Parts: sequence; structure tokens; C-alpha cells
Amino acid sequence: MDIRTRIGGGRRMLGGLGLLIALLAARDVAAGNPRRPADIWHPAPATTWQIQYAGDPIDTSVDAQMYLLDGDGTAASVVSTLHAQGRKVVCYIDGGSWEAWRADAGQFPAVVLGNPYVGFPDERWLDIRRLDLLGPLMAARLDTCVAKGFDGVYPDNLNGYENATGFPLTAADQIAYNTWLAQAAHARGLSIGLNDPDQTADLVPVFDWTLLEECFWQGACGALSPFVAAGKAAFDIEYTDTPITPDQFCPQATALSISALLKHRNLDAWRVACAAPAPPTPAPTATPPCAVPFTDVAGNPFAAYIVRLYCAGTVEGYPDNTFRPYNDADRGTLARWIVRARGWAITTVGGPHFTDVAPTDALYPYVETAYNHGVLNGYADHTFRPAAPVTRGQMSKMLVNAQGWTNDIPAGTQDFRDVDAANPFYWPIESIYRHGLVSGYDCGPGCREFRWGANNTRGQLTKVLANAP
Repeated sequence: MDIRTRIGGGRRMLGGLGLLIALLAARDVAAGNPRRPADIWHPAPATTWQIQYAGDPIDTSVDAQMYLLDGDGTAASVVSTLHAQGRKVVCYIDGGSWEAWRADAGQFPAVVLGNPYVGFPDERWLDIRRLDLLGPLMAARLDTCVAKGFDGVYPDNLNGYENATGFPLTAADQIAYNTWLAQAAHARGLSIGLNDPDQTADLVPVFDWTLLEECFWQGACGALSPFVAAGKAAFDIEYTDTPITPDQFCPQATALSISALLKHRNLDAWRVACAAPAPPTPAPTATPPCAVPFTDVAGNPFAAYIVRLYCAGTVEGYPDNTFRPYNDADRGTLARWIVRARGWAITTVGGPHFTDVAPTDALYPYVETAYNHGVLNGYADHTFRPAAPVTRGQMSKMLVNAQGWTNDIPAGTQDFRDVDAANPFYWPIESIYRHGLVSGYDCGPGCREFRWGANNTRGQLTKVLANAP
């Protein structure tokens, strides 16, 4: 996907004063004043929309619920005008390649700049593995989107692993980077859209909507279906310089619940919109066995697991009635949820066993109970670090210990490329995989990865716990 190729050096840029204001506002956001993640807007299926990257001024008269505009070239006043009309506004940024004309282009170190994007010598692919260098730069772009008042972000070029970037990027590298971007956006209260169609199945849980180009002309609209099935919005752009016409793709778009437009290739204000599709009819669901208070769970791919475990008294949310399924889960939370899921009576015999979990701590009875059942043993310095994110490897070990499973993995077994017999979590990971609790990630033909050092989200934990025997 190459929407960013229509945004060139001639785009409208902020003047000196406007840029200063935006940077100061971004500084305030970075200093700890972001929009609350609980306030994240999620476009509904059948959302009407407009995209404009070329032409000045932005045409704010289009009857559309959502506008997608260039983050650099759009002034905060335009976003405010659209908000006053009841519109939502999405901020375009380039997430996977470097563009010479961007205001922050000089901040990118040479080591992260790869091959030119084919056909665009002033644009180069980025080494997305270098989050130590790219993370602060992308975070600053997201902060600027927040400072201008945008409701969401659309990072382009999130499929470098499929291109000749000059770096040995893998599908796993791309998923890790895209997931980081989604989490960074959510931490700032921004909705985020995906444009990595070949990894949709892995990324639909962490992205809020998706946008493709020419999926009808290229016969690739199947990549949108996982978002539609998850109750999330799916958008498509077709172009006037191909033979396809609205009467050829609009009926399909409407039938598939895809919000589609016909646009000029330069993405000026002109558009032909297909009739808004009817929102998909949700599959019938059983009435929850209890009243669920969470305001951010409906339509989430982990919703069924969250509801089931909440009503069973296993999991809890936050005081503001959110569950935050995409937040990293911490070690203390997993200990508490395991104890509740197993139905163990609280036992603190011999405690405290950890110097950082005092008897006055709310987690103390759960951590001690889990310890006494052999679920966890902490660190060599006698700490448990309850607030630290729990990795996928740690989760595997704690779950295997809770189940009481023993090591019966046949010698020579290796189901994941990144987990061999020397890995400290080898047999717990193999065990939960063979018990059907996890499936890992696709990394190509005949290849799967577990990503044992990656953090678990709260939603992911509910799925594993709900599927445990």
C-alpha cells in the first residue's frame, strides 16, 4: 500500500509559529497529559468517510463521518472545524518509510535508512527492528497528532518485510513493530488503522480498523474480511485511472460492509462514495450470565473470554469501568487471575516470601497463594516485581505450574523457530502449545514463532485462561 506516495514536498506545511505551537503541545502530551485510553474512538462498520491529501484548502463540506488528512499538512484549526461539524478526524503519518520533505526528516539517523521506495528516490524504507532509535521519533509524530486534536492515526507502509528494504526484515519483525505502533497510539487515546493486509489475521486484535487501496480492482478484498467479522470498520479506495467503475465495485462493497470510495490518484477533494453499507448483523450471542460494566469490550475479539471470566469472578477491570484489553498485563495480575481461576483458598503460610510484596498490599494474598502452590518463585534478589509486564515465556511457565503438568515433551521437539531446547521456557511453551492454549505466530511457509520475550496483553491472558482445563 502506498497512500503516502501522493504526499510530496509541495504539501502544505505548518508555518514557523504553527509548528512551534504544535511542538509545545506535543511536549505537554509527552510530559504526561495524553488523552485517556478509555476515550478511544472506534469507527463503526459502514462509517462514511473522506480522504484528502492534495489541494488547499481542505474541503470541509463533504458529508462524511470521518476525514483522513495528512498529519503534517493539516492545521489544528481544520481539525477543530471538522469537530464542530460532528466529524472524526484521522492523522496520516508514515510509519514505515522516511520522507525527505518531512519536518523531522533530519532527526532520523542514517543507520535506519534503507533502500529507496521504488519510484520515489526521496523516500527510503526504515529498519523497523531499531525501535531504540525509531520509537522516540514515531512517538513524537503520534504526540503531534494528539496535540492537533486528531481522533485517530493511520500509519502507512507497515509492510516493509515484503519489500526490498535493504534490511533482513521478517514477518515477525513487522508484526512486532506494528503492534508497538498500535499500543503507542492506544496509550495516547488514538484509534489506529492497519494497512498490512497479509498479516491481518495476526493484527486484527490490536488494530481498530483497516484501509486498503484498490482491493476490488486487484481482487484482494479478502484481507478486509477479518475486520468486518470482528465488527470493525473496513475502508477501500479505488482510482479513476483504472478501468473499474463504481457500478462494478460498489454493490460488492455494500454487500461486504466495506466503506469504499472512488478517488483521483492524487487524493484531492473529489470523490464518489458508494452507498453506505448496512452494518453487518452480529451473530446471536447468549445473554451474559451477569451485568458486565466494561465500556471498551463490546466488539473486541477477546470480549467472550473477558465476559466469561469476569462473570466467574476471575478477572476485574479498572475503576472507570474499562477493561483495557490491549494494555500489557503485569505479573501480579496474572498471579491473582490464576489463583481465582483455579479456585484455590487463600494461603499465606510462610509469607512474606518477597521483599516487594508486603502483607498490606492488595496482591499479597494472591501472590503468596500462587507461591505456595508452586506457580511462581520470583527473582534471585527475593523480589517478585508484581508491576512488571509478564512475558509470554513467563506466562507459559506459570500456567504449566498451575495446571500441575510435567515435562513429557518428546526429545527433539521444536514447534517454534525461536524456542529450542536451550530456551529457559522451552518445555512450558511446548506444553501449553500441545494442550491447545496457544498457537504462536506465522513467520512464513512451515514456520511458526512464539515470541517468548514479548509482553502479554490483558485480552490475550483472558483467552489463555478461559481455554485452560
